[in-house]
Amino acid sequence: MNRSRDLNLWPLLLLPLVCAGNELVIPQLAVKFNDLPPSTAKSEVLQRPTASEAITVIGPVILSVRREDAEVPSGSSLSDPNYRAIVQSRFDKSLEPKAQGAMTAVGGHPGWSLIDAHQEAHSPSALYSYITYVIVDQHLYRLMVRAIGRRQRPPEFDAAVKAISDITFEPPSQPADSRPRSGAAVTPIRLPPYAPVGDVGMVVGLKQHGQVVVDLEFSIDGEGRAQGPKLLYAEPRQAGVLALVFLQNRIFGVPADWEESGSQSLRFTLELQFAIAPAGGSCEGPTSPPRTADTPVVQVCLQAP
Repeated sequence: MNRSRDLNLWPLLLLPLVCAGNELVIPQLAVKFNDLPPSTAKSEVLQRPTASEAITVIGPVILSVRREDAEVPSGSSLSDPNYRAIVQSRFDKSLEPKAQGAMTAVGGHPGWSLIDAHQEAHSPSALYSYITYVIVDQHLYRLMVRAIGRRQRPPEFDAAVKAISDITFEPPSQPADSRPRSGAAVTPIRLPPYAPVGDVGMVVGLKQHGQVVVDLEFSIDGEGRAQGPKLLYAEPRQAGVLALVFLQNRIFGVPADWEESGSQSLRFTLELQFAIAPAGGSCEGPTSPPRTADTPVVQVCLQAP
């Protein structure tokens, strides 16, 4: 993997936010985002072994908010490099130990923010990550924005970063003694939500086929990237190449403890149903039932030349 630091990311923290002003309230984590793009989807709240985490898809961007159940040790401060190192080594081992970071204001609280951009070998896309830690009411929060960009960051990435700085921390929706604690039922593992990135290219020799279906099996690493893809079925056969490109250009919303819990070794199946839209048009109609029951189905819309 070729990792490159993108210092041009830091100025986005100083830019005015330009978006539709949509609010996103997550009462389980006692947070409210005041300005997010109109493509913001409903959050999926997961109960993890030691925390609650909400994952939200914003167009091609994943926004994650995690709140640890246990209070931080007395005297913990994100201005302490030793404490920051402990936190980062637990949640973000993929970042270099001396990754670029800075103290930032997060909803009126001091936070520590890290920005990272790296590009995998032989890939035209870069993975952009923005991670902020903040302590509120003695609980550690981890807020993350992640996206794949081919030539530049998607605008939704910058909008989500700005929304983090303007976040509002609200009183908990439940009394402290009734909120989920460590040992509570953990949300079952299933295929995480994914954020699309552009399309998989133009139609090549598929127009004569009435239905184009591909079944894939893969695992997902701690950064939300598909790993070890296996082609289970492809009709026509050449559609398998498009399916692998589709998977490469997707990012999945995984919780911060994904690798800590060993979930990176799980295998997931996904059925892709390719639809061909006329030039300048869009794909219409629902997806067909999957070839294998209970397999998630995604329609991929290809633009005809």
